[in-house]
Amino acid sequence: MASTNLFVAAGGNCAGALLGGLLAARFGITAPYWVGLVVAIGVSAATWRVFNRAAVARAYADPPPVESPAPVA
Repeated sequence: MASTNLFVAAGGNCAGALLGGLLAARFGITAPYWVGLVVAIGVSAATWRVFNRAAVARAYADPPPVESPAPVA
């Protein structure tokens, strides 16, 4: 699993560098930064409700104890 994660992350870095270079060559050196800002704002807006305080508090709360079933006689 870790190797797959590393493969995807490294591939994403390579693809991002390539796209950023193409954007910079076509529209100027600041274009990749503006695109990155727009993407970051879009991701933040899309996930804002998922990461509210109540959801994070529930995620970090201790799970209820698991009761073992009663033995069958």
